[in-house]
Amino acid sequence: MDEALGRTGREVRPDNYFSFDMKVMQGVSNNLLLTYLGDDKDRKFDILVDGTKIVTVDWKGGKTGKFYDEEYPIPAELIKDRMKITVRI
Repeated sequence: MDEALGRTGREVRPDNYFSFDMKVMQGVSNNLLLTYLGDDKDRKFDILVDGTKIVTVDWKGGKTGKFYDEEYPIPAELIKDRMKITVRI
């Protein structure tokens, strides 16, 4: 885990990744919320749910010292009959 401006997070270098398990609920919309630091610029990566790409993120960066929240919907077919998923970034 890394720390930036008092917040703990994860950082990945080119050709690497991190993953985690995420609880999901049936019958409701499930979303993944990621927070980016504006200092990070020109980052391009995929977000996968159990091996299926849901989006390619092309983060250009933002204002230095500012955090940005981005929300990504998880397709219902990827959580059908599941209680948790594995997210890989």
